[in-house]
Amino acid sequence: MKKTLLFGLFILSFSFAQAQPENPYCDGTRYVSEVFQNVDVVTGVQYGSNTTFCGTAKNLLMDIYTPQGDAATQRPVMFMGFGGSFISGARTDAYIQDLCRRYARRGFVAVAYDYRLFELCVLPPDSVTMLDVVVKAVADLKAAVRYMREHSGDYGVDTNYIFAGGVSAGGVLSCNAAYLGPDDNAAAYVLSAVNANGGWDGNTSNNYQYSSSIQGVVSMSGALHRSVWLDTDDGPLYAIHETGDGTVPYATGFANVFGINLVTLQGGASMHNQADQIGLPNTFVSITANAHTAYMNDANRVTQIVTGSSQLFHDEVFCPTFASTPGVEAFEHLLNAYPNPAAGDLLLEVSKPANERWTLEMRNELGQLVQRFAHRTESAFPIERGVLPSGVYFLTVRFEDTPVVPMTKRVVFTD
Repeated sequence: MKKTLLFGLFILSFSFAQAQPENPYCDGTRYVSEVFQNVDVVTGVQYGSNTTFCGTAKNLLMDIYTPQGDAATQRPVMFMGFGGSFISGARTDAYIQDLCRRYARRGFVAVAYDYRLFELCVLPPDSVTMLDVVVKAVADLKAAVRYMREHSGDYGVDTNYIFAGGVSAGGVLSCNAAYLGPDDNAAAYVLSAVNANGGWDGNTSNNYQYSSSIQGVVSMSGALHRSVWLDTDDGPLYAIHETGDGTVPYATGFANVFGINLVTLQGGASMHNQADQIGLPNTFVSITANAHTAYMNDANRVTQIVTGSSQLFHDEVFCPTFASTPGVEAFEHLLNAYPNPAAGDLLLEVSKPANERWTLEMRNELGQLVQRFAHRTESAFPIERGVLPSGVYFLTVRFEDTPVVPMTKRVVFTD
């Protein structure tokens, strides 16, 4: 029901806003912008142990990235999984370190983690083998999530807000860890693999008193085995995918390892369509290219991913736009924009006390400011699209006369 509350509900005032699990550091800048210059890293923290498909015992480690000099003690967490077809890759890969640092500079706690890989003891691999390998990796991520909840006080973690992202295989395991559960009517062969590896929470650690739930996903060329596993009560999805991906399918197709079609997956386009159908908040970036994760070599694209996903989770999960600061009645301020999506101009509606001034900033997915209007008092304000290209934009209204948390609205311009 995010962002669909009628204005009348806001007469419940601040008592209603207080009841929401809102992060205490929402100020309209933190999380959506880089507010820290430097990052501290704690390396080699063991979160669990288990045995690989090939029988090798493995201690599983994580590296934890935090904003240097940050006084906050309740911060959302972003787990970041590496790619490599569940055969290769490491938490120390340079692009994973870069992603973790980018999120940490925005105020997140970011975590790069090990997960068990397939050591090629059975060649060629088949679908049953790789399904078991993926289920083991999912169990590892869930154990890592539980570890951070268990040790939240050590790392300044808000246990309400844990997100998972990843590239390629890391995206696949993040999607399945977050969106597949006991209520999803999974096929018997999936349930068999899950049960063989300790059940829904896995057997990588035994701290089951802590939740392994994930509140949102960043899928960089990732996929679900079945997109219908997405439910209305799941966390938001940010997905990016290349149209001609021959490794992880853009829509529906086979995952390809060593030129072998192994298991059917449904990638970013299919997950986006399902999310739209059920009303799950999501952002999808489609790239026309016959490639697999080539965009990770483009610094602007990486900035787009981090900015867009941070903004999505900020708006939909831990800093919802109806939030208020203590002492200010939430029902006095409400933001809407329509039509949304818009092919042309749109109208911004700002419900607020009479004559209160506000400033509007519009930014694109790269976080670049494209329009700004200051010292406005209107309740209805037309926004001319002009030459703005199609895509996702974020409208942030900052109130100038009362200490209300800035409100952000995600809008989409279409062709």
